[in-house]
Parts: sequence; structure tokens; C-alpha cells
Amino acid sequence: MLGIDLAPGNSDSQDVDAVIDALCQDFGLDLIEAMEYVFPPFSHDLLENEPDIHAMYEDIRRAFGPFAQGPAALATRVGDQCVFSVDALGLRPLWFGETEKEFFASSERGVYPLDMMSSDPKPLAPGEKSPS
Repeated sequence: MLGIDLAPGNSDSQDVDAVIDALCQDFGLDLIEAMEYVFPPFSHDLLENEPDIHAMYEDIRRAFGPFAQGPAALATRVGDQCVFSVDALGLRPLWFGETEKEFFASSERGVYPLDMMSSDPKPLAPGEKSPS
């Protein structure tokens, strides 16, 4: 419907990459907005938001359907913006942490030795997105 070329032989990862790229490059969304379309939160994740926010995400869910509901954990980058995200069910782990020199996102908590980390890495919660 959006005119995004999703080849029949693509993997799920290739399709998600193509959609995120098109939403940013062709439709002018920034990366966090594109990720909200690909992995919109469920209403139970929006307990403190206004009814208009709930309605907006319901509209996104109806328009996009179950395009990328997981299980998935994504580390995405467009230009100088990065967004790390876990699907709404949180079935794939994604740890976010930092050392004195850099931030990291990984499916494994121990990607760096503990003595190199500035603080304990934290797992992203189901549906959580962390822009950096």
C-alpha cells in the first residue's frame, strides 16, 4: 500500500529494514516515529497517556496490522540517530548499556567485561524504545 518494494525472497529483517528506511527517507519521518509505526505500543503500555494518544496508536495498528510484532529486538540507525527497540511482547532480549567511551545495545548482557561498564546494562522492557 505504501509502494515499498518488499521482495518475495526477503527475510523478515530485510522487510523491516526496507520499511523503516522508506518511512524515514520517502515519507519524512524521523527514526523514532518510524519505529512507532513498526512497533506501536499496546494500550496497556500507555496507561498514563491521554485518550487521543491511545486513539492514535489504535489507528496505527489498524493501518499497519501485525506487520512486525516479533519476536524481535532491533538496533536501528538513520544518519546520526539510533533507536533500540523490543517488540510489544518482549520475547527477544535487548540490553542497553554504556562504557566510559560508548553506548551499546546487544542481545547479550556480557558483551563487554563488567569492569569496562559505567553502570549495569539494563534490558529494554516489552515495547520499550530507547533513542540515542
